[in-house]
Amino acid sequence: MTTNYFDDLVKNGIDYLNQSIDQIDVEPKYSVINFYTSIEILLKARLLLEHWTLIIERPEDADIKNFIAGDFVSISLKSIRRRLKNIIDVEIPERGYTCFNSLRAERNKLIHFFNPLFKEDEAEGKSKRIERIKEILRSWFWLHRLLTQKWHFEFKDYQEAFSSIDDKMKKLKHYLGFSYEQLEPEIKKKKATGSVFVNCDSCNYLAAEETELNNPIVEQKCLVCNYFDEKIRIECSVCGVTNYYYELVDVKCIKCNSIISVEDVIKEIEHVQDPHDPDSWEPFAWCSQCITSVPTVIPSNKEDGFDAEYWICIVCLEHYGETSHCGRCGSHVVDDSECSVVNGCSQCNV
Repeated sequence: MTTNYFDDLVKNGIDYLNQSIDQIDVEPKYSVINFYTSIEILLKARLLLEHWTLIIERPEDADIKNFIAGDFVSISLKSIRRRLKNIIDVEIPERGYTCFNSLRAERNKLIHFFNPLFKEDEAEGKSKRIERIKEILRSWFWLHRLLTQKWHFEFKDYQEAFSSIDDKMKKLKHYLGFSYEQLEPEIKKKKATGSVFVNCDSCNYLAAEETELNNPIVEQKCLVCNYFDEKIRIECSVCGVTNYYYELVDVKCIKCNSIISVEDVIKEIEHVQDPHDPDSWEPFAWCSQCITSVPTVIPSNKEDGFDAEYWICIVCLEHYGETSHCGRCGSHVVDDSECSVVNGCSQCNV
């Protein structure tokens, strides 16, 4: 039963996606409403695949007859994210969730009140349309990554449909040429002073300014569509070409096809100095999400060291608030160390 409803839900989400793209020019307000609706539907489809009660706000009150009739209170975006993480162990990245939530807030204004940006008597129609396209493109980037990479197997029967939608999305990007033309002088000026720009993953314009956080982690922020993200930047030791990755798992150089291993990358990174003990140089911390032979979590900012705002894994880019030492084995970990003397850490049983 679950599989049948999963297929119906996915097809419904795809229909809303196509409607949204077709409406972006003529009915931008409904384009936003339909696009956000598709996000919720497709995320719920992933939960439904586990069990139909997971998309109901109160699973304990679930009734199969009401579910089949569509007579139930569905869960919110916040609950979807929480259940995906706690039940399926799938995390919607923070920046992806921020994009989805921003679109949700705008959609709620439109259907429950009104959004002043869509008032018909305003003369800035072109500018407003571009802003809508930016929001939709940013959200599609994250939704597309979930559907075609992380959940490729679960949505394998719909990869062709997602590819077709992605082609449509790419055609929308030409609208952003207006923004790029306005920003081009600023980009040239920044380049002249040493700033590095790369092609944006979302809009594809050469407008993403790159900032090194802590080697090999860089942040790229697009001046055209406002998309920003962290990547792993690796220079190939064989041919010297710069490679960018979202995760360092089974990767090869884009030019010479040489294997790039986590161990090789680790050798090139300095250890972290504890500012409270200048003579102490800590090894990296162990990531609780990755299975590696070496610790891979480093401070997000090299200068701040242990006092960095957050720590980040150079393999999976997972963020952690802080690190500690296990009370049982002494490993430098991202696990909660409060009960580690009793329960141990992720490394105790390795």
